[in-house]
Amino acid sequence: MLDAKLTVTPTLKLWKWELQNRGKSESEIDAFTAVAVSQVKTYHKAGGKIMFGTDIGYMSDTNPLDEYVYLQKAGLRFRDILATLTTVPSEKFGYANEYGTLRKGMKANIVAFSGDPETDIKALINVRYSIKEGEIIYQQK
Repeated sequence: MLDAKLTVTPTLKLWKWELQNRGKSESEIDAFTAVAVSQVKTYHKAGGKIMFGTDIGYMSDTNPLDEYVYLQKAGLRFRDILATLTTVPSEKFGYANEYGTLRKGMKANIVAFSGDPETDIKALINVRYSIKEGEIIYQQK
């Protein structure tokens, strides 16, 4: 996978959702997801590229928190998780010169949170506002 430069989108939350819908016990779900988390951890530690994804749309649960928590359990720090949402996809899809980082000449896409996701990954779901190309497109009420 590393030699082929594959970018992995693990969608770890999907396993929990599927297994819950199939009536599996919490211990069965925990054991199964622990294997998936371990695989992501191994790939990440080896230098593999991870891109964020949840299969929201297939799943009715639209809250991405579980995915953030699983990625953290896989050894990704906040900045690694941030990269799965920003620089990794922009590089993967050929937009690294326009999106993914904040610097002069880039499109100004910014999300501001209540709290500090560096110290509490759950802050990533507490969006205060979002800016797309310089315009506020969402603001918490």
